[in-house]
Amino acid sequence: MNEVTLKIIRKNVIGYFEKWKPSEKLNATLAAKLGLSSVAAYFLYKTVLYRLYLHPANKIPGPHVGWIPFMGNFFQILKADADPSPFIKWAEQYGGIYTVHYYWNEPRVVVSDDKLVKQILTSQMYDFEKPVTASKALSRILGNGLLVAEVNKEEEK
Repeated sequence: MNEVTLKIIRKNVIGYFEKWKPSEKLNATLAAKLGLSSVAAYFLYKTVLYRLYLHPANKIPGPHVGWIPFMGNFFQILKADADPSPFIKWAEQYGGIYTVHYYWNEPRVVVSDDKLVKQILTSQMYDFEKPVTASKALSRILGNGLLVAEVNKEEEK
């Protein structure tokens, strides 16, 4: 094929598809809707689906999450009004280790068995480090003491 024929074909093909080309306004609206729905779907996946059903901590039994899905067991804890009774009740019901969901359905593993706490603190301390947010919150309340301290692996060697 010569160059003139290719130009004619190219012009006709482009002209053919120009008829169905959506407007730029429609493209922007569609992109905005798809973007917002993607963000909303990801948010729901991370805060509800993953944290309540797919997170590895959910293999450990624990109390049922309340009817407000983003609050986890927080209302059950607040009802007790600084009384440790829900944790004692859950320890009796589920044993020495159980999972509690805090706000935004963040799962937290609670260990109340003495032998298991000793094992964690002595032989497996690096497997169960505190999250940075928990360390910061505890240090604001308790100061930088033994409960907040984390040993750096490199410093210990």
